[in-house]
Amino acid sequence: MDTAALGRFLLVLLVANGIGFVIAAVVSPPDPFTQLSYYLPMFPITVVVAYVLVYKCGFDRINAAI
Repeated sequence: MDTAALGRFLLVLLVANGIGFVIAAVVSPPDPFTQLSYYLPMFPITVVVAYVLVYKCGFDRINAAI
């Protein structure tokens, strides 16, 4: 496995999870357990998004479109 791609995947995953956590905090009531219940379904989505962006040339497609 390419270590550069793995590092990039982990970085994208970390950023995507941070964004997902902020979205869950804004959308849900100010209760930590409710915020966690909103965030948990977002975690698998962020893993898929990070995989597509890093390993399926998602960043290249975005750069080509710009």
